[in-house]
Amino acid sequence: MSESGASGAQLKGEVASGDAAALAKMVGAWLSKKKPRDYVVVQAYIAPSPENKATLQAICAAIQNRLEVATTLGFGPRFLHSTGQLHKGGPNSALILQIVDQPADDLVVPETNYTFDALIQAQAIGDFAALKQRRRRALRVNLGGASAAGLQRLAAVLQE
Repeated sequence: MSESGASGAQLKGEVASGDAAALAKMVGAWLSKKKPRDYVVVQAYIAPSPENKATLQAICAAIQNRLEVATTLGFGPRFLHSTGQLHKGGPNSALILQIVDQPADDLVVPETNYTFDALIQAQAIGDFAALKQRRRRALRVNLGGASAAGLQRLAAVLQE
């Protein structure tokens, strides 16, 4: 497991994509929590680039093939005002995979003393904490600063 975020604090239910053994173990444990009539939610708090979207769609397809479930994909934090409410307040019928990274570009929010990255990370942490508080079956994968490589490792684990 890894440390994440600016403070280095590790969240319960989080794993670093760079730790191959822990990643495989935690993904396997998370997948084993599937129940009949479940679906999978992939929450990506990473840049919504065409490359990332393509890899995330492959991750969704791998999950769908492995568990025979419907999957949804949303880039955070924009889904929080719509489907994010369902994930926390609706029936407990979703396995939730939150994917975060540590982008190199860290722009200051105008007229504040914090950055856009800090804001997005805080929203992701808050959402994950709310999911866990409501006993949702959520796993957080931290890609660190190597988003593309981390996504590829996650995809490979899910395709095993």
